[in-house]
Amino acid sequence: MMTMRSTIIGLVSRTKVAEDSKSEREAVVLTTDSQQYVLRIEGNNPFTDPALDLLVGKKIKGCGIVHGYTFILESWSIEVVE
Repeated sequence: MMTMRSTIIGLVSRTKVAEDSKSEREAVVLTTDSQQYVLRIEGNNPFTDPALDLLVGKKIKGCGIVHGYTFILESWSIEVVE
């Protein structure tokens, strides 16, 4: 699985991931025009993170590491939606 540092802009929402598997759960995700990533903050709880909950419904510019379908946020800013 490839890991790379990236900057990604997208909308944060909460949705069901890994449907019909043992890993099925509600997760905070970052959705771009072409991809959806499960969001995490390194060192925080991977299943419930109040810091990520505050981003739900916002468009962000995130910097971090993409690992498979997970985006591990190192820093982010709220984007102004016009």
